[in-house]
This record gives sequence, C-alpha cells and structure tokens, in this order.
Amino acid sequence: MGKKKSAGGGASGSGAAETSKKRAGAWERSAILDRDLSNLRKDGLIPSSDKVRKPGAEVTPRPEPNERVMFAAYASRGLSLPLHPFLRALLYVYGVQLHHFTPNALLHIACYITLCECFLGVHPHWGLWKRIFFVKRQGGAGVGSFGVSIRPDVDYFDIRMLESVQGWRKKWFYVRDETNAAQPHGLPPFEADAEVKKKRSWRHDLSATEAREADQLLAKVKALQETAGMEVTGIHLISTFIRRRVHPLQARIRPM
Repeated sequence: MGKKKSAGGGASGSGAAETSKKRAGAWERSAILDRDLSNLRKDGLIPSSDKVRKPGAEVTPRPEPNERVMFAAYASRGLSLPLHPFLRALLYVYGVQLHHFTPNALLHIACYITLCECFLGVHPHWGLWKRIFFVKRQGGAGVGSFGVSIRPDVDYFDIRMLESVQGWRKKWFYVRDETNAAQPHGLPPFEADAEVKKKRSWRHDLSATEAREADQLLAKVKALQETAGMEVTGIHLISTFIRRRVHPLQARIRPM
C-alpha cells in the first residue's frame, strides 16, 4: 500500500510517517494506577510497597541506582526481581535490555524454565532452547522490539499467546532490584535508548554436544506430550507456576 500524501504535499506525509515511526516502541508517560499496583501486590506478583515506586510525570523512566523498570504485563507472566540466571544470560547473549522483550516472549521463557525445572529435571538447557526457539526484531526500536517464537519445524507445546496486549507499554513502574544467594548480580543497568541490534548469537547455531543433548531432551518433551492419560500441554506449564505461586523468571535458591 502506498503512502498517502496530505493536500499540502509530501512534507506533511513524511512528517506523519516519522511521528508514527517514533511512536513505535517509544516510551510514554506511565499510566499505572495505585489500584493496579495494589492488585498486583494482592496477587503476590510484586513485593511490598516500600520496594515499589509509582512514576511521576516523566515520559522516559529515570530509576534510582537500585531500581529497575517493571511492566505490569511482565509481572503477570512470571517476572520478579532478582532475575533468573537463564533470563539474565539471555540479555547478555542477545545484547538486549529487559524492556525490549514483548510480554509473550517472557511467557515463552517462563514456560521453558518451568518445563526444564519441573518436567525434565534439568536446569534450563541452552542447546534445547536454541533447538526450539528463534528470536527476531519486532515492531519499533524500543519497548517491546524483541520477540521470541517457536520454530515451525519443532513439535512443541501449544502455548496460546495474545496477539496484542493493548496498552502494556504504558503500565510501567519502578521496583527495587535486590540480590540474593541465588543471584549475586542484579539486573544490568537500565538504558532507555538502547537499540536492538542483530547479533551472530541470534542464529542459534548448536555445537555437536549441544545438538546431541538437545535431541535427547526433545525426545523427552515428545514423550511428555504423548504419554496416554498423562499428556502435558502448554496449559499445564502455565498452571504449574501460577498454582504454585512461583515466579519462573525470578532467581531462586533451588529450581522449581
């Protein structure tokens, strides 16, 4: 579809396109309400009020040195600080910031950690992750510009994702990032204008050892899906951490 020009000529049309481009993934003033935070706290998704701070009128987040930026949509998908080592490693391997992930991408990671720790009895396996998923730039260049999807040639769980989580980018707030014995390092420093740039690591090349171990684990995944009367589904992965009130994306002393 061609670009629609305004009656005043191409300049206006170009300006509108530039504005639209700027808005894609751009930070907006937070629309989080006290009742939103109260509901998240009531559901056990965020810590006590002294560790959470509602933003003021700033458009671009300005967290304190010991704070990080959290989205309500992230909290409801199993994210809590300090970060699980696997998710923290993904940030470094892919060269992205936490706010670059879409809510659905984090749900994929939460389900994968649950699968490994609860059903396969292993720590999240890097080779299996690369065998099942691929990553890509998505939308604009800022908030929510990094996505995770299941490879079309892999028989994986059917995890129902919302095609669009309306308004999630505006529901952000500050939360204190504290370390614990399981995670001595906090979340990397926040960079509001960090760009998502494709790296070689996105190719998900596997070493011979990774490929062999991933194939063995993938066979176990298939068995979980096909064991008569005990089939594991995507709903089971999600309900496991919701019913147990565990944050899969949070660092823990022991695996789930």
